[in-house]
Amino acid sequence: MSLWVWLLEIVWRGLDILLHLWRIDREMREGKWDDDTDDTSDSSRACRQRSCRARRLTRRRGTR
Repeated sequence: MSLWVWLLEIVWRGLDILLHLWRIDREMREGKWDDDTDDTSDSSRACRQRSCRARRLTRRRGTR
């Protein structure tokens, strides 16, 4: 393998990595990686449980 071929492979791989990182950055700016917008059942269920727990605690304080 020639030195020039080896150097070109390194350059192409570097450009490929930069393109991949640029896509990730663009998606993060668009909000695709935000946890708030992720509607998985586990995260939404945990949030509902916290809010229900908080409501129960406020009701108990009000009855005393």
